[in-house]
Amino acid sequence: MTTKEAAEAFRQATGGTLRIFRGRRRMLDDIPLSTLATEPTGTSVDIDTPQTVGEFEQKMQEVLGIAVQIGSSDDWMRIPQTETLGNIKLYSCRTASHIMRPLK
Repeated sequence: MTTKEAAEAFRQATGGTLRIFRGRRRMLDDIPLSTLATEPTGTSVDIDTPQTVGEFEQKMQEVLGIAVQIGSSDDWMRIPQTETLGNIKLYSCRTASHIMRPLK
């Protein structure tokens, strides 16, 4: 599976954006996930909507050896670690602005 295929599968399952990293650099190219893996212990991670974003990111690191972040549907913001994968579709630049504290 490639980075684009993984991101598209995640978008279809949750409505969110899967940001895949190599170190600190975000991978935007269409490259095989196996080339990014560092010490994988498995071959796949289930996208269960009741699990939290933090749990999913940790499983991706532990099982596939890939660093990821979860972004909103429009990739405007990073989804909080305590939010469930099923609620990702509620976040976007229009809906999430009321969640953020105002700047002082």
